[in-house]
Amino acid sequence: MYKTIPGTYRSGVVQLTEPPPDLPEGPVLVTFLNIEASQANAPALEPEQIAELRGKLAAWEADWNAPGMEVYDKP
Repeated sequence: MYKTIPGTYRSGVVQLTEPPPDLPEGPVLVTFLNIEASQANAPALEPEQIAELRGKLAAWEADWNAPGMEVYDKP
């Protein structure tokens, strides 16, 4: 099983944001990402991109909110 869980590395310790499911201990692979501190908390999309995406998705809003569509919300 492979599961990606984000975390933070500080002073030689990796701290995960959540415990791995059904795995009390075992081997792991750690990949270090070179992200500048200024980018770490930056939004994934700029406001203009969000507005454009919202406009594109608006055409599906009526279908998305139609009766019976809640069945797709269930895992």
